[in-house]
Amino acid sequence: MPNQYKVQSVAGAVELWSTVRLPFEPRGWLIDMRDELRRNLQGLAYASSGRLHALYCAADDGALVDTENVLLYNVGGTALRPLMASEVTFERRYQVPSPPPEAGLPDSAALHYHRYSDASGTPPEHWRPGRQIGALFEVPVDSLDKPAPVWNAIREHAKSPTETASAPTRFLIRLQITDTRQFGPVSSVVSIVKPALDVLSHDVGVSRLIGGRPPSAL
Repeated sequence: MPNQYKVQSVAGAVELWSTVRLPFEPRGWLIDMRDELRRNLQGLAYASSGRLHALYCAADDGALVDTENVLLYNVGGTALRPLMASEVTFERRYQVPSPPPEAGLPDSAALHYHRYSDASGTPPEHWRPGRQIGALFEVPVDSLDKPAPVWNAIREHAKSPTETASAPTRFLIRLQITDTRQFGPVSSVVSIVKPALDVLSHDVGVSRLIGGRPPSAL
């Protein structure tokens, strides 16, 4: 019987191949897989710059997949917090790298793949900016704990793209957040990825989220 998953740490990266997409509430062997992935991710923290690059690969099976959920939210913030202290870039790709032969996994076309590594300011690997379909600048948000304040701020301060009907279904988002609070600034963007991006898109090919602080908040 083929194995269900393979986790490995190699050359400054953590890789996962699985026969099943990682859910938010795993059961059975999926719990073991998630916990092994977390342990390996903790090993990346020692040499981390606080800028994480995460990649999710799987064939397009028609399912609506939130890339940030699979790569980040479903893994859990504790293991990821030091890796994305200031920035995270995550991508969705539709071709799966072949697993190691000794892993005993089925054909890569039926697998789900994660890779986590230090970004160090590098651009996305598999996506490139194209035609701009919309832009938001200097939108003040009172709270990033829930999607509602983000939605309200964007609705009040931003203009909708002019060509929504022709917008592609796969696209790139760049989002920069500056924490201006004098007390209690966020120590990692891990806690604000989901509420911020759930408002902007439910089908993101790649997104870069950058958290920053003014000098007075450091």
